[in-house]
Amino acid sequence: MSGKKEMEQKLQELKFTMIDLILFLDAHPKNKKAFECFKDMVEQYKTLRSEYVSKYGPLTWADTAEKDSWEWVNGPWPWEIEV
Repeated sequence: MSGKKEMEQKLQELKFTMIDLILFLDAHPKNKKAFECFKDMVEQYKTLRSEYVSKYGPLTWADTAEKDSWEWVNGPWPWEIEV
């Protein structure tokens, strides 16, 4: 995965898929195939999120807990982002 926007898009896609699987598993808790798919999506999400945070900084304030200093305000504020 190369650019920041592509990584953000993939994270959103993985998150959507995980939520969809959660809803499915709520109705079908014994479906092993769906649960394995969910676990795979979670691993992909965690790996990509970690890569994103190391390259571009925290996605949420919670990501700053893994750093040596408070980095949440280092990036541009939402109104400073160019479209």
